[in-house]
Amino acid sequence: MSQKKQAKNLKLKKNTVKKNQNTESNITNLTKNINSNKNSVNTGSQVEKNTKFLFYRKKIEKFIKEVYSEYLRVVWPNKDEVVSIFFLIGLVSFFTSIFFMLTDYVSYNIINYFIVSK
Repeated sequence: MSQKKQAKNLKLKKNTVKKNQNTESNITNLTKNINSNKNSVNTGSQVEKNTKFLFYRKKIEKFIKEVYSEYLRVVWPNKDEVVSIFFLIGLVSFFTSIFFMLTDYVSYNIINYFIVSK
């Protein structure tokens, strides 16, 4: 049994080594691609356009995040608020059911009193 476990452990170790080598090769390929893209020649106007685009893109992303967070804050309540809302709904439904039971009982007794008494 122990020999089988050792064999399985060796296979697992070999597989992890292969996976690590594959990820390392993928990383090196990605870095080569990035470096080759950096080496491509950009004119001054392209660089200015890219920086302006990034500047406006960051501003737009910041604006969207602010608006979206405000929207979430207004529309979507917190967990505590949801719990308190359901608790209030439960209380209201409980007391309204008691109120209607009492009114039904009182009205039944009043009607019986007048009918039976006559």
